[in-house]
Amino acid sequence: TELLEVLVQFLNDKNAQTREHAAGALHNMSLCPSNTFVLTNHNRGSMLDVLDAVLRRDSNQVVRKFSILIIYNIIHRKTVQSIASREGLIETTLSFVVNDHSSTEIRTLAVLILSEIALLLHRE
Repeated sequence: TELLEVLVQFLNDKNAQTREHAAGALHNMSLCPSNTFVLTNHNRGSMLDVLDAVLRRDSNQVVRKFSILIIYNIIHRKTVQSIASREGLIETTLSFVVNDHSSTEIRTLAVLILSEIALLLHRE
């Protein structure tokens, strides 16, 4: 969990390449289903808040793409409540759907995230 904390801190680094590498490493971790619960709930969900801030403020498209991919990868029935309870993250994700300035890829991922959250919450 120390590594996770360092990587999350690096998402706010001034150096764009450091942020890209940290986001890439977290993305790789999010690809493993056994990591999703830890990533979602580490430090009471602080990574979700950091990802929300990155998506709202970071102009680096690589960092933004990895960040939204991380969110997409960690959504499943055991994590959906934690993710859905982050109103800021949901609002940010929704803004990509309606914002013409978002890339098509990020907009598509935002739609998939919101759809998956809605589907999983409906099944509960």
